[in-house]
Amino acid sequence: MSDLDIRPGPAAAAAPDQGRRFGLWVLRGLLAGPWLASGASMLFGAETTTRIFESYPFSTESRLVMGVAVVASSILLLVPRTSDRAAVALFTLGVFATGSHFALGDLFGTVVFCIPLVFIAAYLARRGRR
Repeated sequence: MSDLDIRPGPAAAAAPDQGRRFGLWVLRGLLAGPWLASGASMLFGAETTTRIFESYPFSTESRLVMGVAVVASSILLLVPRTSDRAAVALFTLGVFATGSHFALGDLFGTVVFCIPLVFIAAYLARRGRR
């Protein structure tokens, strides 16, 4: 190899991978934040969340269990070893949340909150399986 060799070195080859990794962390943060807030509202009994759960035949305990599942999945999404499993859990919870918002006639919550978060969770779960 001469001094005039212009092939990219190892640092240049790693740059696209680092950019992709940064993008995945941004997506994880975008997904974990709203779900963490939603889970916290379930755990602390926010009025809107309590009203949603009371409109179905769910008990207070089911709201608390769901809140713990959402908060735990949101936190585990930020842990590299568990992020793919957490994304699958949030995808599953998101499908149920989309159905409940839609059944209550909350089209804004369905379109703006649930559906995009479900798609982000599905993408992250798919990326974790590669």
